[in-house]
Amino acid sequence: MIFSTPVQYAIRAMTYLGEQETGKLSSIREISREADVPMPYLAKIINRLSRKRLVNAKRGPSGGVMLGRAASRIHVAEIVEAMGGALGNNHCVLGLSECSDRMPCPVHESWKVVRQTLSRSLHEQTVSDLVHARQAKLAIRS
Repeated sequence: MIFSTPVQYAIRAMTYLGEQETGKLSSIREISREADVPMPYLAKIINRLSRKRLVNAKRGPSGGVMLGRAASRIHVAEIVEAMGGALGNNHCVLGLSECSDRMPCPVHESWKVVRQTLSRSLHEQTVSDLVHARQAKLAIRS
């Protein structure tokens, strides 16, 4: 996968939350179990997502987590960026210090297109889109 494990886990957790009824609080334990995200990771992920206001978290026995706004208004790019994923990463894939449009490495142009395509897709795709895709896949399996 192109994303780090924490980014993948955050996307899973957000997709699970997007499947829930509006306003429903889900416990960390429930999200962990249903989204297949280890509990130690999930608490840190929820904290980061909460700081970016992508989720609302309420502490205590009647607490839980829910999306910070409608699933259709949260773009996947926001999740990636909240977890420290670099969408605008222009570092050379070959590790060269001098790699730019003015001084490109041998793969600069092709990777530039890949980065731009990925960024555009993640800025267009929402949590709601992920929910629909997941539900369609589950429907096919059953």
